[in-house]
Amino acid sequence: MRKRIDRFTRRLSNQELILGCVILLPLFFYCNSYIGTAIIKWTILTFDLSVTSNTATIWLNFIIDFITALIAVIILRNFIRRQWKDFMNNKLSIIVAGCFMGFFFNICANAIGNSIVKLFVDQSSSVNQQQVETLAKSIPAIMFFVTGFLAPLGEELIFRGLIFTGLRKYNRFLAYAVSAFLFGFIHVMNSVLAGNILEMVQMIPYACSGLVFAYIYETTDNIWGSILTHMTNNIFAMLVILL
Repeated sequence: MRKRIDRFTRRLSNQELILGCVILLPLFFYCNSYIGTAIIKWTILTFDLSVTSNTATIWLNFIIDFITALIAVIILRNFIRRQWKDFMNNKLSIIVAGCFMGFFFNICANAIGNSIVKLFVDQSSSVNQQQVETLAKSIPAIMFFVTGFLAPLGEELIFRGLIFTGLRKYNRFLAYAVSAFLFGFIHVMNSVLAGNILEMVQMIPYACSGLVFAYIYETTDNIWGSILTHMTNNIFAMLVILL
C-alpha cells in the first residue's frame, strides 16, 4: 500500500509551545472573559463614566483582541516570520486558497452546521452572534475592524498556529478535533458557563468553520491561508449585518 505523503511542514519550537500554553491560552480562555470584564466595570464605576453597556463592551472587545493578537504575535514571531517569507513567495496560490476556496468551503460548512443546530433548537443563531449583530450597529467602524481583522488574526494564531500545529505532529485527527472543538466552544463559553447548557449546540457551526480553517492551513502549509479565510468570512458577515 502506498504511503501518504505528508506535505504539512509547520512545527513549533519548545519555547513557542510552552509560552503559548502557559501564557496565551489562559489569557484567551480566562482572562479575556472575566478579568477584562471586571476591569472595564471597575473603570466605569470608579470614574463614573457615562457610557452605554454596548459602547463599553465594544471597547472591551477591541482592547482584549488587540492585546491577545499582540501577545500571540510576540510569542509566535519566529513561527509567523518563517511563514510570511513563504507567503511572499507563493502569494497568489495562498490568496486564492484563503480568500476564495476557503470562503466557499466555509459557507458550505456553516450551512451544514446550522442545519444540524435546527434539529435540536428553534433558535437560529447563538447568543454570541446576536451580540455581534447588536454591537455592530452601535459602533460599526470599531466592530468591523475588531471582527474583520483583529479577532481572526489572534484566533488563527491560537487555534491553528498553537493548538492545531502543536497536536498535528502527534495525531492529525486529534489536531482537527481539538482545535475545532475549542474554537467552537470559545464562542459559546460565556453563555454555557452562565448556565445556558443548550447553547452548546450553537457551537456546531463555529466548530465546522474551525475544521475549514484548519484544512486551509494544512493545505496551504501556511497560517496566512487560514487567516485570510477567517478574515474573508468575518468581513463578509459584517457587511451582511451592516448593509
